[in-house]
Amino acid sequence: GRKMNSAEIGHLEYIIYDRNDEISTLVRAYNLMVHDLSDSTKKLAVAERDKAWSGMARQVAHEIKNPLTPMKLRIQYLERAYQENAPGWEKMLEQLPQMLIEQIDVLDATASQFSEFAKMQAPHKKKVNLCEVIENIVDLHNGTNGVEVRKVSNIDGEALVMVDRDQILRVFTNLVKNSIQAIPEDRKGEVVISISDDGDRYFVSVRDNGSGIADEIKAKIFQPNFTTKSSGMGLGLSMVKNILFGNGVEIDFETEVGVGTEFKLYFEKWIG
Repeated sequence: GRKMNSAEIGHLEYIIYDRNDEISTLVRAYNLMVHDLSDSTKKLAVAERDKAWSGMARQVAHEIKNPLTPMKLRIQYLERAYQENAPGWEKMLEQLPQMLIEQIDVLDATASQFSEFAKMQAPHKKKVNLCEVIENIVDLHNGTNGVEVRKVSNIDGEALVMVDRDQILRVFTNLVKNSIQAIPEDRKGEVVISISDDGDRYFVSVRDNGSGIADEIKAKIFQPNFTTKSSGMGLGLSMVKNILFGNGVEIDFETEVGVGTEFKLYFEKWIG
């Protein structure tokens, strides 16, 4: 028998078997299982994304409550002090606008981060040369904070893929900025973006020599994170994952604390 027709899960494939005998029953049972598995993985992927949204909505609610509560308490306190003509209420009134403005800024940042995430449109895919996109990114970021950003390629000519160019530029910008931020100040920073031919895919790696990602964060790295106290990753990587999902690009990463992190992206080749 011949195996072909990948079923998009792991790399399970349907078995093509032409004869009709004892084995054909097994083959049919196997193919049915592959079909069901493939189906449920797609449903799971969608459910995961919905779960991310509901988790995110909870985080947004939490982040909005954080500044609202002290604002309300301070205003109520001032109101009472004013009614009772308590000593020092004028001073309190002077300080209140500054405090309110600061908290409103926090609210504003949270809201705009969320709407940025929510308005991610469906990708407008067209033929894109990955080599050219990477060169743009390198030109744009090389030298930022004294970090050397360079490209390594073993591809002659173009690396054509079907993606939304603007969205992919955003992904690389995000990854490179994260890499630059992760490099300790006392270290000569280096970010290497490499592209190579991986059979029916192009493999792109964004590697830095930064401080790496701690174990406790690793599992949550692609989850939407709204806390204003977070280390600046915020929505970055969950957005990256979402954009790539919409463009049919796989992402993975390896990291070592104190040594650096490598993000690995797999793009399906465009075959004209």
